[in-house]
This record gives sequence, structure tokens and C-alpha cells, in this order.
Amino acid sequence: MAADWLTSQSIRGFVKLGRVQAQRTDQQHYVVLDRRRDLVTLLDPEMHPLRQEKLPSSVQIVLESNLDLASISIAPSGMVRGDTVRLRGRTGELEVTLQ
Repeated sequence: MAADWLTSQSIRGFVKLGRVQAQRTDQQHYVVLDRRRDLVTLLDPEMHPLRQEKLPSSVQIVLESNLDLASISIAPSGMVRGDTVRLRGRTGELEVTLQ
């Protein structure tokens, strides 16, 4: 399987875990994508990392803005908000569906 597809599944896993945590604690959680350091991090409401994963070197995070960080917020209701996330790998670009 392509690394970009596996990475998209990993990001979806972070969002799913964030949704579970947000519902369980009744507080907003966040998934932060760090394009510069190739990291995905799940943060609790106090911005403490709950989970972090380094992306494979063959995959790049592509953000709509020119910023190095993007945040996905996850409400206790399960609603997910954030910019469109795309990954670029050896096989091209892949948009990550977060819902």
C-alpha cells in the first residue's frame, strides 16, 4: 500500500480518537498537523499531547495556507472543523476526508 494512503488512515485515526476523547470528557480536542516537522499530534483541551506520530519521509502534508501548522478541532458533539488536508506522496496527492 502507498505510504500516503496509510498516512491518511493514521490522520483519520487521530481524528477518531480525538472524537472519542472529546465526547468522553465533554471538552474540545485538537489534531495539529506540523508540516515543517512532519508530525501529527492529538492535543487535549489544555494543549497537552495525548498522541503523536512522525509521518514517513516519503509523505508531505499539503495545506491550503502557507502556514506550517494546521489545526483540526473536534467538538464534544463529534463535529470536526478544519482546513482541507492533502498528502503528497510518490503516487501523487490524496485528500484526507475527516468526517
